[in-house]
Amino acid sequence: MIMDNEEEQKETEGKAAEEAKAKAASQGTDDAKDRNATKDEDTSKTPSMINGAVLAADELKKQNDRKEALLDREEQLAAHKALGGTTEAGQAKKVETEDEKWAKGAKERYAGTGMSPVEDDDGK
Repeated sequence: MIMDNEEEQKETEGKAAEEAKAKAASQGTDDAKDRNATKDEDTSKTPSMINGAVLAADELKKQNDRKEALLDREEQLAAHKALGGTTEAGQAKKVETEDEKWAKGAKERYAGTGMSPVEDDDGK
């Protein structure tokens, strides 16, 4: 008799578990609800895809405007160099020696005095 009661109890527990599984399957499990809940929470905290695209487009527009301004500056600089005669045209820069630097400075200092500290090309 004790065994019959134990067997009946196990059967009823088994049936109850099967019914619970069937009910959970028909309504969806708590795990699925929890997974959906976290997705809902995540989406409420983060911007939607449309909002994200709008933000990305705004940022891209700002960067393009900045790049355009820099390109305009580069073009102006290139035009200034071309028209101002300051381009190098592939020529190496002339390096002045100490004597040439001194002579240039002396010419500037003596300019307008009628005196010349440097000999001219004609030997004077």
